[in-house]
Amino acid sequence: MEGQGKFGGLGDNRPETKGRTASDTDCKGRGKEEKIEERFQKSPERLKEMVAVVAPQLQQFVAKGPRSIMPESESEEKEPSKFPEQGSPISKGNIVPVARQGRELQRYTSKGRRLVVGCIPYKFKADRSLEVLVISSQKGQAILFPKGGWETDESQKEAVRREAMEEAGVEGDVENLLGKWRYKSKSQDMYKVGFMFPLNVTDELLQWPEMQTRRRKWVTAAEAREKCKEAWMKEALDRLVKRLEEQS
Repeated sequence: MEGQGKFGGLGDNRPETKGRTASDTDCKGRGKEEKIEERFQKSPERLKEMVAVVAPQLQQFVAKGPRSIMPESESEEKEPSKFPEQGSPISKGNIVPVARQGRELQRYTSKGRRLVVGCIPYKFKADRSLEVLVISSQKGQAILFPKGGWETDESQKEAVRREAMEEAGVEGDVENLLGKWRYKSKSQDMYKVGFMFPLNVTDELLQWPEMQTRRRKWVTAAEAREKCKEAWMKEALDRLVKRLEEQS
């Protein structure tokens, strides 16, 4: 049919080409092609401009990064609190909090050793005898005190409170550092650096994140020392007992 082409019968009645010669249309088409070609030629410059804007932001992200490198001699770093204050709805058991997962925020020493914080939860009975809280490992075969990785968005004491709540379901006052130990991981062929604190327990939660995978029990210091197989934790316990005796 006359006037039909690849546009299915629209022919020269299309608004774009009405009243124009084939030569005019070809010129306009070539003009568009030239503009497109010019735009592609300028794209490397545009790409450089974009990189100049994004690069500083990327460097800032890498600097904060998932792996914070710290000198082994550094024992504490103050960070903005990300952990709920004691007495909040979470701490009183109205909401069951969830344990942190993953190690994207984990701290390491400059030698690549993972930084771990732990605590010895304790309380005094009515007769002023000392009890400490021990927990089972997740596999249920070992007795130990709450501990876990120290992360970049929390101070040491905030990490202690978090681990005590997640693993043992207790809250309390974190007291002065008992000491720092280097110990070998039993699951990996590597050393870790552990910091241990006393936790004077003020609240026991009825529900906590790891209650399905761990058991907890109040025992005497002597029983804890006998059952716990971690040498560095035993030494921390001895230091706590000595400190409390000196204070009494």
